[in-house]
Amino acid sequence: MFEECKGYAKKCSAGGLAAGGACPEEDLTYSHSNARLQTKADVVKATLGATTIEAMDFSEVTVRVYGTTALIRANVDMRNSTSGKSTTSHINCLFVWLKGPGGWQLVGRQATQVSPPTTP
Repeated sequence: MFEECKGYAKKCSAGGLAAGGACPEEDLTYSHSNARLQTKADVVKATLGATTIEAMDFSEVTVRVYGTTALIRANVDMRNSTSGKSTTSHINCLFVWLKGPGGWQLVGRQATQVSPPTTP
């Protein structure tokens, strides 16, 4: 199950969400550590904008599967680049996945800032 989450992270890094695929779900609820809430369309649009996700590094990962629902909790260091300036956000994330006919799909993500972003 965690492989699905890492695959999602790789798609975000490559700007591949616009190409479609199994995740995220159309009815996605995507909450940022600054309280901004996005839909799937917002998330896909953001992956094509001026900010790019360079990498997502996961630690302290726990996975719980309840039938067709999975919860993944992890600390995530997310490296972003905006107009050539890189920052790393240190967040705690809860990913909610639902298994349907097309496989596992991300239906929810909630992030909480662990510490202020850093620059290299």
